[in-house]
Amino acid sequence: MIDTLWAMLALIGGAVAGGVFFGGLWWTVKRGADPTSSIMLWVASLAVRSAFVVGTFSVLSANRFERMLLCLAGFTIARIVIVQIVKRQLRTATIATTATTATTATTATTATTVAATGCDACA
Repeated sequence: MIDTLWAMLALIGGAVAGGVFFGGLWWTVKRGADPTSSIMLWVASLAVRSAFVVGTFSVLSANRFERMLLCLAGFTIARIVIVQIVKRQLRTATIATTATTATTATTATTATTVAATGCDACA
């Protein structure tokens, strides 16, 4: 009974550690895309995320190989989930950007037609 509880805790803890690690990575990538961000952001983020994962794994595994594998399995599951969430966000952002670009292009074409012909009804 106790081993089953620890096994579930290791799996869930690994998933939480993975969520923190990959969620933090996504946050860092979004912040790091800003030209004013420094290399310290990247280094500090990597250090904090890695320390959290190593600490979580070592506490939850308690030097037992089976628990370490369960932590790793939870970590991997979290990675898969975070990647799907990020893909969905990027797809939504791309669709919104494409729609905005298409609307802007249509507006620009209409304005050019009106300016060239001098006829509002022609557009």
